[in-house]
Amino acid sequence: MELDPESVLAPLSLAFALHSQGQYEEALAVTQAGLAMPGRHPMFMAELAGSYADCGKTTEAQSVHAELLARAAREYVSPFLLALSAAAGGETGDSMRFARLACEIRDPQLPVFGKYWPGIKRLREDPGFDKSLAGMGLK
Repeated sequence: MELDPESVLAPLSLAFALHSQGQYEEALAVTQAGLAMPGRHPMFMAELAGSYADCGKTTEAQSVHAELLARAAREYVSPFLLALSAAAGGETGDSMRFARLACEIRDPQLPVFGKYWPGIKRLREDPGFDKSLAGMGLK
């Protein structure tokens, strides 16, 4: 983050690391700071939803998902990110629908981030998700 303060990837990586270590409140703080960057990047929003969910703040996770859905109505938002935010908000049907869409369109974020994204465990709880991944050669 010191090398490139304008980088989206650096704070997102830090948020992932903190989240993966169970430091959810710290991950929330980094993610919220990242959202202050121009554009409210959808990757930060999906991470925010997951951190909220893991802090037990389901209502906040649902609000983030609703914001991403509204954004997706007017511009492209990766179905993989929509699947993650839906799962964080407890929207199982929506999460699997978006996960299947991500597989169908070969969403490039799925193979790049799918294995290590902290919230991926919610999607993997559905056996259909692993089947879809296998269909893409990603299992």
